Amino acid sequence: GNLAETPRPATLDASVLSCPSLPGGRPAKNCTFPPGQTGVKVGLASSGGGGRAHAFLVGVLRGLTELGLMEHVGLISTVSGSSWAMGPYIFANGTDEQLLGRATRPEELTLDFLQANHSQIAATAATDMVYLARGCILDFFHMGTCWIKTVGEAHLAPFGLDGQAYVARSEEDVKLIKAANPALQDEKILTPRADRPPVIFQGTLLAPEPFPPGQDSSVSFQMSPDYVGSPFYPDGGPVDYTRWSWFHRTTETRIVGGGFVETFAFGGEQPEGPASAGRVRVGAPSRAFALPDMIGISSWAIGEAVAHIADSATEDPEALYWPVMSPDLPAPASAMEYTATKYVFGDGGNIDSSGLLVHLQRGTRKLVWVANAASGLSDKYDWHQQCDCGTECGELLPSPRDTGLADQVLDKFGIAPQSVEMKFGASVSHNTVFQEKDLRTLACSLWEAKSQGKPAVVRQSLEVLPNSWWGIAGESHVEILLLYLDSSTDFEGALPGPTQEALRSGRRFRDFPHYNTVFQDPLDFKMVAYTMEQVNLLAAYGEYAVKQYAGDFAEFMA
Repeated sequence: GNLAETPRPATLDASVLSCPSLPGGRPAKNCTFPPGQTGVKVGLASSGGGGRAHAFLVGVLRGLTELGLMEHVGLISTVSGSSWAMGPYIFANGTDEQLLGRATRPEELTLDFLQANHSQIAATAATDMVYLARGCILDFFHMGTCWIKTVGEAHLAPFGLDGQAYVARSEEDVKLIKAANPALQDEKILTPRADRPPVIFQGTLLAPEPFPPGQDSSVSFQMSPDYVGSPFYPDGGPVDYTRWSWFHRTTETRIVGGGFVETFAFGGEQPEGPASAGRVRVGAPSRAFALPDMIGISSWAIGEAVAHIADSATEDPEALYWPVMSPDLPAPASAMEYTATKYVFGDGGNIDSSGLLVHLQRGTRKLVWVANAASGLSDKYDWHQQCDCGTECGELLPSPRDTGLADQVLDKFGIAPQSVEMKFGASVSHNTVFQEKDLRTLACSLWEAKSQGKPAVVRQSLEVLPNSWWGIAGESHVEILLLYLDSSTDFEGALPGPTQEALRSGRRFRDFPHYNTVFQDPLDFKMVAYTMEQVNLLAAYGEYAVKQYAGDFAEFMA
């Protein structure tokens, strides 16, 4: 398991929410999401990207807070490195200025200023996680446990949030949980701040042991303070898992998804018989499913690759998982299809790095999408020919992969990465939700902003297509305001002279703003860490990008 074993009650009284899909994958009308996650006017999705996503998101949150716009955000989703920043933002005590840092302007970003610690959340991006993991990193058979422990120490311990406590949505919910479960009366149950919106930390349900993950079997695992689980059934039915051993093929069919169970009760045996919606007695987990689990699973980027290599020899991150059944499903061939089974979990980016699809599942109407891209739009692409062609433009953007757009954008328009089969073992082949013909406008608008020296921000209304794997009904539109991480000559030109010189010289801010997620500073022997200078400059850029489009954000979010 991920956490130290402690005595627990045998069973717990908990709530189960049903969110099924019909055969064929269309979402059922009786789907129930966790409270506060539907009917959302404005959502915020921040993608994966390791420390780069962490630092940039701090700046975006700071900019939105300064403009008084965070109060309009009704639901947040984060993936991987963005979850490192969002965990403390949602749960930690302190003022917004303490957590996010004070307002900045490019002109004041001297090297001395950048070297100081201005934001408690941003500062953890400078933590040497490999050093923290030195005692367990070579234990190949418990790499997941080591990772969760390290993530907790690096990103949650500075706020006192790394304990092995149960999690719930509010103090009122804590009272209800303890009233229904007297054995938990003395247990600590962690709750988010009342002034923060609901949050979804996105992970991936990879496979039951001992099966390896597959393109058509890895499923979204959604973690919130109140409920965890997976809505709908992929393509409206069960999932097949396959493994080969000594030229012998074994296939196992299991039902995955269908709803949620309260977070404090996750990880134990299912109720008697198939689980369905309502109040149920579930087997108590042997350990609390805690905040470090959520953040660690969401950012366990190599989990799927390790599971392939090790054939599930690495036991963590893992937990018992069972689906929520629906009468709309065909009758299971055996009880094995729905009983609790030990599953291996991975990074949410293994199947969707954007964090956008969980919003479309819930019908979010407007979405601020922070895409923490690993590289910029390509200068080698013939943007002028493809964007200045007027009525002579073809319907589809030619060679879209050559634009340099990130996979998390392209896959939403049905364009797969060059190697969809093994992108850390990930599958993004089920992520099409927009028409490819709408990509040209989006891409050209981003390029126009970048070519003018501005941050790459674009607003666009997109038709949502049905997606049976994710249970997205489609036949609707979503308004997106995409903040795409790319360089801005206006921002860099406004920096103090010595900071500009350091930026041009290379090493101190190498590849800004597209820092590497690992070995950004190889000569410093820090595998997953940035300098405070690097963190503060990237956070300041996120803030700048929001404030340069202050009117657009205000109009969009108000």
